Amino acid sequence: MEKKPVCTLLEPKDFRAMPWKNGRGTTQEIAVEPSAASLDDGSMLWRLSTAPVVEDGPFSQFPGFSRFLALTEGTELGLGFPNRNVTLRAGDVYHFGGEEKVEARLLFMSCDNGIVPLRDFMAKAAGSSKKSLELQSIITFAPKIGLGYGEFVELLCLLGVFLALGGLVIRKLSNALTFGLLWYMYYSISLVGQGFMSFHSDLLLLEVGFIT
Repeated sequence: MEKKPVCTLLEPKDFRAMPWKNGRGTTQEIAVEPSAASLDDGSMLWRLSTAPVVEDGPFSQFPGFSRFLALTEGTELGLGFPNRNVTLRAGDVYHFGGEEKVEARLLFMSCDNGIVPLRDFMAKAAGSSKKSLELQSIITFAPKIGLGYGEFVELLCLLGVFLALGGLVIRKLSNALTFGLLWYMYYSISLVGQGFMSFHSDLLLLEVGFIT
């Protein structure tokens, strides 16, 4: 008699907290096969887990395993391999060998406690000018120029700083249009989420701009 598949609902309280192999963080183990398998005894066939990346540093190595990595929170994560660099974005799945040496590199506002709402916000916009006006954020245009949302936010901050400094040097730039552009860029970024408020770049964009 053929066995019917069984579906088990797992909740966060069912996850098992485990230290990383290299001791630099903690993993929440969601499921593992066999259920009692561990990394130490070599009995593990596969494992599904999640872990926050809060600083740059090396990933643990898993020789003999293939790894599939995806972002569950955040917008972008840099992966540095000896022979290549990869930018993992929300929605991507990247496959690499468990024996490979990988360095995690936090990109602008990419960490676990950065701008988590960014992905949901952008899903509403899809980059169209009409929806940009509706949502009042210029960030929706990022895909049209080939940039990730995090990269585009960083670009806006830099443009805002240069525009503000330009107003300090060239007094003719200190006008309503400059203030309007600075306000629009700052407001666009602040719509993304409160995580933006904890970065120094927003202080440059706002404070230097209004000094102008």
